[in-house]
Amino acid sequence: MATSKAERMRGALLEELGKTEIVSTARCVELLGVSESTVRRLFIKMEESGEAIRVFGGIRKNSAHSMYHFDAIYSVSQEAKRSIGRFAGDLVHSGEAIFIDCGTTTIHMAQRLAERIQNGELENVSIVTNSLTNLETLAPHCKAILVGGTYNAERKSFAGYYSEQLASRFHFDRCFTGVDSFTFQDGFATADPDFSHLSGLASSKSADAYVLMDASKIGKQSFFVYDRFERIHKVITDSSVTEDQLREFRRCGISVMVAPDAE
Repeated sequence: MATSKAERMRGALLEELGKTEIVSTARCVELLGVSESTVRRLFIKMEESGEAIRVFGGIRKNSAHSMYHFDAIYSVSQEAKRSIGRFAGDLVHSGEAIFIDCGTTTIHMAQRLAERIQNGELENVSIVTNSLTNLETLAPHCKAILVGGTYNAERKSFAGYYSEQLASRFHFDRCFTGVDSFTFQDGFATADPDFSHLSGLASSKSADAYVLMDASKIGKQSFFVYDRFERIHKVITDSSVTEDQLREFRRCGISVMVAPDAE
């Protein structure tokens, strides 16, 4: 999934817009590390594509357009996502039944699981997922079940009533969900209510529930909260998490596992 610099910038801005209603020009300059004129050109292209709307001093998300684009966001914080995904993949034991959520971090977990199975480190694993990408990665190597439902092309995944109906019939040893954003006041959230509800449901059907979350998502807000520390008490994040954030996690009763930087 090689991406150009322009695509990476677009992905980073789309991810930021997924967390907040409006992003200022100054914030984009800081986030992307480019000039104001480059940011303005990016704004124009994104407005032309219908992804966002230019406003005075910045850009805002177009509520009529999906704010999640798997291919664009895949490259954002990729090394952190890879280290988190591989760490999570090493937690799974032979004989377990697990749920893996969709997302650009969980795909790295799926890749790690496929690698472990091929190497003979892991066997007799059953995996349920709502991600078409995860299914394609895992199906050649183990029992992989797709929950189906309403397909979202931007997320390359399924959600909605029929997804929830099938997911509700399982009991998982472990559940690994993604997240679009997290705050210590509200908890874990995504920009899409259907995906949020499925993540919360899968967590409730699991003996052990984890959230895979790179540290850049901490302190950001999304539209729909799916867990306020009721079912999820474990987070896997990357080494850029701060000591203050770790203290806040402990205060909320959340155990944090910091994945080592990917080699």
